[in-house]
Formats: sequence, structure tokens, C-alpha cells
Amino acid sequence: MISSTAPPSAATATTAEEDSTTSFSSLHPDIIEAHILPRLDGITLAATSCSSTTLRHHSSQDHLWSKTCHSTWPSTRSPRVCQVISTYPDGGPRNFFSHAFPLLEDHSSSNLSRLSSLTPPSELISALTYTTKTN
Repeated sequence: MISSTAPPSAATATTAEEDSTTSFSSLHPDIIEAHILPRLDGITLAATSCSSTTLRHHSSQDHLWSKTCHSTWPSTRSPRVCQVISTYPDGGPRNFFSHAFPLLEDHSSSNLSRLSSLTPPSELISALTYTTKTN
């Protein structure tokens, strides 16, 4: 004898879902900043910052982007490299990361003329992160 059970009605499922859902924005900011965002890689953190103004605010913290840069490029842990990265305008480590993974490129003539008018840096720093895979 084969028995089958019918799935619960849609009305019941909807009611159960409505009772158990909680808005992400209702989470305490400390939980978001200390337990959720630090677990994201850089590209995911950048994408998360585009999803809401609340997450944009939380994900713009320098310590998150410093951690992301250090895990992506261990050579950025060097004190001299950290100091240089901290001088990046508009966000230090966040801006450094975004320059490494550009989403859009602006090839307009106004942008090119602005770049040509910049004075060259007083020094050039090269940081290399070399990793190998071992089987």
C-alpha cells in the first residue's frame, strides 16, 4: 500500500514564513561588523556595500578593508606598505582594493587630462606577494 501526504497549504506556509522572518537591518550593528562582514572576501564585501545604505556604512570601515588587503596580499602587512595605503584618498585600504579590482574604467578625455596634470610621486614602492601551492 502506497501512502502519500499532501504538502501543507500555501496559506499555512506563508503564515509560518511570515512569523519566522526577521529583517537584516534589525540585527545589532556590532553583530554585522564583528561577525558577518569580516568573514567576506573583498569582492563580496564590495558587492555587499552596494546592496543598502546600512551595509554601505558598515562595510566602509577601514579595519575590514585592511584585513581584506592583508588576506589577499600578505605583503600589505609591511608597515611601510600599510602607511602608503593609508594615504590613499577616499578610503585608504578600500580605495586600494578597488583600484586592484576596477569594475568600470573611465577613458574619457577629462579623466586622461586630469591624470596628465598630476605630479609624479616622490618615491615608488613595490610590494610582492608570492604564494605557492603544495600538494
